[in-house]
Amino acid sequence: MAALLVPTAAHAALDPGYPSSGPTSGGTPMGGVIDGADPGIIVTGVSVAGVPSGALQTQGPAWGSLTPAAPPDVCGPADVVVSYTLGGSALTETIANGFTYNTPCVPRNVSVAAGDAAVTVTFDAPVGDGGSPITGYTITAHPNGSPGGTTVTVAGSPATITGLLNGTAYTVEVVAYNANGPSLPSPLAGPATPTGPVTLTFDANGGTGTMNPQTSSTPTPLAPNLFIRAGFFFDGWNTAADGSGTSYPNQAQHPFTANGILYAQWDDRIRTVGPWTVTFDANGGTGTMSPQSEYTAAVLHASAFTRDGHAFTGWNTAADGSGTTYADGQTHPFTADETLYAQWASDPGNDPSTDPPTDPPTGTPDGDAGQLAATGASDAMPPLITAVALVSAGIAILIPTLRRRREA
Repeated sequence: MAALLVPTAAHAALDPGYPSSGPTSGGTPMGGVIDGADPGIIVTGVSVAGVPSGALQTQGPAWGSLTPAAPPDVCGPADVVVSYTLGGSALTETIANGFTYNTPCVPRNVSVAAGDAAVTVTFDAPVGDGGSPITGYTITAHPNGSPGGTTVTVAGSPATITGLLNGTAYTVEVVAYNANGPSLPSPLAGPATPTGPVTLTFDANGGTGTMNPQTSSTPTPLAPNLFIRAGFFFDGWNTAADGSGTSYPNQAQHPFTANGILYAQWDDRIRTVGPWTVTFDANGGTGTMSPQSEYTAAVLHASAFTRDGHAFTGWNTAADGSGTTYADGQTHPFTADETLYAQWASDPGNDPSTDPPTDPPTGTPDGDAGQLAATGASDAMPPLITAVALVSAGIAILIPTLRRRREA
């Protein structure tokens, strides 16, 4: 804490029993007296750096107060001005450099620019450091003007705050620090609204099942609900778990302007519509499947269709696969009657027409044996001729002919 500075005013002095320095945020006790033998001196006011001091208490020429917050561009020594009356006259006495603000002045020229789920903040250092080197800064990004927000500690400018919500407007303020404490916060800069792909997370809110987060940078229909809850039917989404926020029906258009959570809403009342029926279409395949009717979201029946030369890949609300896709056994919302078309991918290994032919049986048919006997072939034939004869009766006829010609 800075030492007490000797006041230059002849008739005003600070009480050395009080601190002579304190933070720019104010609130440091301070006291003093107007010297003079005249008992009619009455202190009426005290200001520091032109700002009236708070909690002023006076008793004749003596006074006590709390130092006020310093103006944004004031740090270091500041004048203390004491106002008083004497004999009906209003007078002032100035104690030059009577009090020292020992924390930094306010950071200057703060600006903010939006990024993807982030803002980048630039600023200039304060005009003064309060007599002690600045050790760092904190930057706070306030969403939609709220008092809270996201705060980061940085060494200087520029600095980027990440992890913010796209589509949400942020204002920022910067505070400088030295060994004695923080400065006053800078005036709010902004707003700046981060933009970029927005991700919505789906919460079962008492139900079961899984749903992947959905990301988009433009207004898009919500993914179909895949959650189920025994004894309840799905009644849409809400931005609040208790249903007090913004509601969205199943697969409704969503603006995708800010990251957030959508909570499944459940209703246990008797449903006055339904059941909803899904009809299964083989779409080029063969086999039969009964329609499936449900009042609430349910797991689809497993496919019973087949198709030669193809493998089943799932279901789609359009025959050409351009609609909503469901995997085999996936949960379907059952919010309207619908036809699901089997989807197929070429799979030559699943085509019976391409199976290789069966190997012919081995051995010699009885007819061949008769032909061998008709040619006059006997056990006396050389082994080679015998083997050839077993392969084909036609060849067996030629071989004995060649042999008779040689004997002739």
